[in-house]
Amino acid sequence: MSAIVVGSINMDLVLNVSHFPAPGETLTASGLNYFPGGKGANQAVAIARMGTAVMLVGRVGVDGNGSVLLEGLRQNGVNTEHVETLADASSGLAFITVEAGGQNSIVIYPGANARLTPPDLDLPFNALPGDARILLTQLEVPSETVLRAMTLAKGHGLKTIFNPAPAKPLSEVRPILSVTDILILNETEAQILTGIEAVSPDAAAAAANKLLAFGIQAVIVTLGAAGSLLVSGDKQLKTAAPVVEVVDTTAAGDAFIAGFCVALIENRPMEQAVRFGNAAGAFAVTRLGAQPSLPTYQEVSQTISGNSH
Repeated sequence: MSAIVVGSINMDLVLNVSHFPAPGETLTASGLNYFPGGKGANQAVAIARMGTAVMLVGRVGVDGNGSVLLEGLRQNGVNTEHVETLADASSGLAFITVEAGGQNSIVIYPGANARLTPPDLDLPFNALPGDARILLTQLEVPSETVLRAMTLAKGHGLKTIFNPAPAKPLSEVRPILSVTDILILNETEAQILTGIEAVSPDAAAAAANKLLAFGIQAVIVTLGAAGSLLVSGDKQLKTAAPVVEVVDTTAAGDAFIAGFCVALIENRPMEQAVRFGNAAGAFAVTRLGAQPSLPTYQEVSQTISGNSH
């Protein structure tokens, strides 16, 4: 079984600071690192690293970053047959500030990611692997491209998983929700889509139930260190996250989503898939950087067993 990811590919410039700068404040960073990133690439790499076949559909620029990003994807076992290099665009960039407690603040320059258009999806979807089971997508590429990907996936009988990040208004996302099977989002994204502050499990459940009304089969709200909440029909399950030492929260959500997808492709029940995702996300926060922090299948399993007492 395999997964298809339609999404972004970025180079992350990560600055380590003591605290986030206030308006007008100048800080001196204690460290600078360049890491491969982008939500689409992160999720694809995490799926591949956990041993599941995955094809990524995306765009990079003809620049040094583009070649590094493409090589990194291939080294991690991601099928890049449908990652095109554009001659007249730079690769996507993310400027990430990480404060002492591990929380991050991110500014993204889309670059080539913004040039992934709906017609670009015809070729990859006409050449889908026969064992493709899941389509996973996010919002770091144009919304109309995401909608087209989800619609095509539905037509091919794939399960559609949507991560509405970075958050956009409901008016822009509504058409995508109508072709979404499973919605995975964090508290901030849930609030922007529903107007409900998902600051507690009860509030997160209220937001999830509001989103289920769009015809979605299941909504999963990730709650950071508090774990995650699965709401599906009359089922509501809060799952605690493993206790770990936080170094950098970048890509924790991507690791969760990838772990969930891998477990789902293994035909595990959704509750077990959420638990596996929680462990993948927890492992990711123990390392610096986006893709360097993404776990292997064994590391996720060890995180689960190490927190089972």
